[in-house]
Amino acid sequence: MVDRSHRLLALLVALSCQACGGATERDRADGGSAAAGSGGTGGACNDLERVDIHPTCSAWETIPDAVGGSIPDGLYVLVGYSTPGCTFGSERTARISRLYDDVYALELVTDQLDGRASATFVTSGTTMTTEYTCAGPAEPEHLTYSVFEEAGGVELHVLGGQSALIFERFGD
Repeated sequence: MVDRSHRLLALLVALSCQACGGATERDRADGGSAAAGSGGTGGACNDLERVDIHPTCSAWETIPDAVGGSIPDGLYVLVGYSTPGCTFGSERTARISRLYDDVYALELVTDQLDGRASATFVTSGTTMTTEYTCAGPAEPEHLTYSVFEEAGGVELHVLGGQSALIFERFGD
């Protein structure tokens, strides 16, 4: 079973994007179609360029509790993860933009199947609820998260089940 946190920053997150090379079931139901996406240029869901950084795995004995926080706008790159057996290893780049209050827009690109997704998510306390608007799961995802700001840098930890994804903010 794929951990929920892998899907979110796929989503986050083993992206069920159908490679964004064709319309998803949800697109077809809406009468739309999706154009083919490609690894770092253009695409059906967004035009985000993937930053070529391979994340490293660190085996945590226990996944830390989420602390929530305000997520600064910017470009985030997956730099690390913790999963049982360290079997994840996909590259992910996300653009996060605050729309208003605790509502954010998310654009995502991953090296898995040239995958792309777009979503909105709402934060409340330590919970992040994501609804995909292009590709991704049809049902909302509920994950926990933490934001850490130190010495001018920002880390976003997305936590789900036995896994954690660690994103670093790489700029605007």
